Amino acid sequence: MSTVEDRSASVLAHSLRHGLRLGDNPFVLPAGGVDDGRRRAILTTLTDHFAAKLRVLQGSRSDRGVDYQADLGVLLNFPFAYIGDPFEESDFAPYLKAVEREVVDYFARLWHAGPRSDDVTDKDAYWGYVLTMGSSEGILYALWAARDHLSGKSLVSDVDDHGSPVWMWVQDTPPDGAENAYSPVAFHSADSHYSISKALRVLGIPTFYEVGSERYPEANPLAPGQPWPTEAPCQGGAFGSGRVDVGKLVALVEFFAGKGHPILLVLNYFTSFKGAYDDVEEICARLRPVFARHGLDRRAVRHGLDANGGDLTDERTGYWVHVDGAMGGMSAAFLRRAAEQGRAVERDADGRPLRFPRFDFEVPEVCSIVSSGHKYTESPWPSGILLTKRGLHMTPHCQPDATSVGDTTFGGSRSALVPIALWDFLASNSEQDQVDQAVHVWERAREVERTLRELGPEWDVRRNAWSPMVWFRKPPQEIVNECWLLTAELREAAETREYACFNAAMHTGPERLARLVERMAQATPEPPRSNAPNAPARRADGHGPVRRLAMVPLHRRCL
Repeated sequence: MSTVEDRSASVLAHSLRHGLRLGDNPFVLPAGGVDDGRRRAILTTLTDHFAAKLRVLQGSRSDRGVDYQADLGVLLNFPFAYIGDPFEESDFAPYLKAVEREVVDYFARLWHAGPRSDDVTDKDAYWGYVLTMGSSEGILYALWAARDHLSGKSLVSDVDDHGSPVWMWVQDTPPDGAENAYSPVAFHSADSHYSISKALRVLGIPTFYEVGSERYPEANPLAPGQPWPTEAPCQGGAFGSGRVDVGKLVALVEFFAGKGHPILLVLNYFTSFKGAYDDVEEICARLRPVFARHGLDRRAVRHGLDANGGDLTDERTGYWVHVDGAMGGMSAAFLRRAAEQGRAVERDADGRPLRFPRFDFEVPEVCSIVSSGHKYTESPWPSGILLTKRGLHMTPHCQPDATSVGDTTFGGSRSALVPIALWDFLASNSEQDQVDQAVHVWERAREVERTLRELGPEWDVRRNAWSPMVWFRKPPQEIVNECWLLTAELREAAETREYACFNAAMHTGPERLARLVERMAQATPEPPRSNAPNAPARRADGHGPVRRLAMVPLHRRCL
């Protein structure tokens, strides 16, 4: 390697260790490109950097279960792109569609979805596809479908001005005396991933906070006369478990259902920081009579006139329950089997066994589920699964001339390698293998919790039942950086506390825990901070020309 190349590699290594600074960025792309030797040196140093970081996470652990480089490396030389509904046959990449269908069918089986059927009137048959952008893509798609389902839209066959058949979106008008019938209101908890709030803003779906503050400012059912909460409260507030407060959620939903609004409810199945799950089964059981009482269990939506001038109607629900299983959706089915086999048991404070929480299509109110694949399979590409029911799938088959294939997914082009990587993982790991892995992760999480608790109560170590996430008061920043910890600021009215999180998922080796314990034993937690009161002049209170729409949770970290 030349002196220039040596210097480039050295600068790159220094930059990666200490952060890039203006003037020494080795990744600058000049008009003439980068010479081959320097380019290879940069890639080699990047590889070494990533390998070192991975060793911090994995230590000596070598049970990854699949070697993506060996299995899929040759495919990187093919210019793969992918488009279209996985269940619509085409001559373009038919094998890729077959791979994707098998992956989707695998999770449909795990999540107890209705089987695929050739009967187009079977509304409970599942529909779904493999996501290229992770669960955030699936959340956008699911909430888009929910918005149109709840707002009285329908997709119908029609003819254009030349008599040719076309698909047409149509909108029903609210029945007399039911002005809110097609004005859905969204609910999600204060511990939901920030992507939920982002998707609602992108899609223009108002939350209960926005609608309540604007239309019913004095009617907050949780505290009459007081401002509405920005999100559904969680048990114990910001410093609590992260599980939604079921009683308060039901009260909020009851209020808006009573005003005739359709309900769009997003529930969590393992949050990204606290590893909390909302009790989907209990929540839906509590809401079932609420929906029936207010006519949201089934209602007629008009979409045209028959030959005699009578209404053509479609019967659908006035609610949509979406489960964000980004963190736990894939592993949960296997941990549940372990619980049924008696290999994993969680207990309440009185020592009684806890039931494993159901979250999937066994709960009849569940309309859609998403889960991230890369968090579970350790694949090098973002991935995920979206599942819903065919009767709720309202996206039209657009057929652009360039592809001649129906595209019912959220984006256009998708990664062809993502379904193959998911298939490769599932083919390499039997369902019993994954049960064993789930037990291993669960046992490791309990070990992490137990070990960190021994450091003393000042660390406030916590773990939710069944969760791989252990969270505790934040240690000094150098420990956070060294041990690759996720951190978050949790805020109550008067105080902000910083916490860190250790994810005991499959990519964690024992050396990481040992190093963390050693470092924390010589440290003290970051102290809490007092919150300064909001400046009234900066607050849009809803009574002037500017009104508050939704809180943007910038303090919540990505994962």
